[in-house]
Order: sequence, then C-alpha cells, then structure tokens
Amino acid sequence: YYCRGLKTVTLPTTLTQIPTYCFYYCTSLNSINLDNVKTIGRSAFYSNNNLVSIYTPNLESVGETAFYSCKIKTLDLPKVKTIGVSAFAYTSLETISIGNQIESIYDSTTASQRPFRNCTNLTVINIDKPFGSLEVPSHHWGAENSTIYWNDGVQTPPNESVSVIS
Repeated sequence: YYCRGLKTVTLPTTLTQIPTYCFYYCTSLNSINLDNVKTIGRSAFYSNNNLVSIYTPNLESVGETAFYSCKIKTLDLPKVKTIGVSAFAYTSLETISIGNQIESIYDSTTASQRPFRNCTNLTVINIDKPFGSLEVPSHHWGAENSTIYWNDGVQTPPNESVSVIS
C-alpha cells in the first residue's frame, strides 16, 4: 500500500489471494508473477502506472478496480471465472484472452462501472466460449472499440450486442 519504491516482489508459492489494496499505488512495480494466485481483491494493483507485465495462469477472480490505470498491454486469463466492476478501467490493454471458465463479466449500463472502461487501445477480446454464452452486451463492458472473437468462429464487431442464444 503506497510502496512507491517497490520495483519487484517475490510471492510465496502458497499465496492464493492478493488482498484488497495490497499493492495500491505501488507506482514503481513493473511486473509480477501471480503463478498460484486465484483471487485478486479490490484495488489490489490500483494506479500501478508502471505495471506492464503480469503472469496469471491460475487466476479465477478479478476484483473491483483491481488493475485500474495499469499499463498492461496483453493479458491471458485462462482460468478466470469473474471480472469485476472497473477491473481493467483506464489500462493500456490492447488484447485480452479469456478462457472457457468465464461465468461473469460485470454488466453495467453505468459507464463508470464498466470493466474495460476507457481502454481505448483494447481492440481484441478473445473468449474461449461459444457466441451467446455470456449474457452481456459488449458495450456494457466498456469495450466499444473491440472486436470479440468467440471460440466457435463468430466475431462480434465493436459496439454490437452480445446476447444469449436459446
């Protein structure tokens, strides 16, 4: 919390959760290995302006504003189940890949709560699920500039709704 001089950190292999506000405003931290972490709490990496690289092979839950204003450009979330309110808002994300275990990407008609709000460089969202398996319009995710690529070959162009196919 406010560790502005912290550049690197080594986490114990037994750590499975990053608590709320843990690395909040640790503005010098530029990469972190979250190998065994399953849950990232609210604002855990909030405003880490130099955080450009994270490794998250086992991450299941991304809390509210967890990576708000980080400089991450590419992210692979193979086991994520939930993505919370403004989880990646104001990041430098260009591409994100979401595995087939995804159950919920926070849906909001309120712009300030959208998970990918103001991610103006985000153009590709890969979701390893078939089209219609998530009940959320992509513009409610704040991903207005993004094309969503589904594992069944369907593409959802920017600003088009994603709806459930019965």
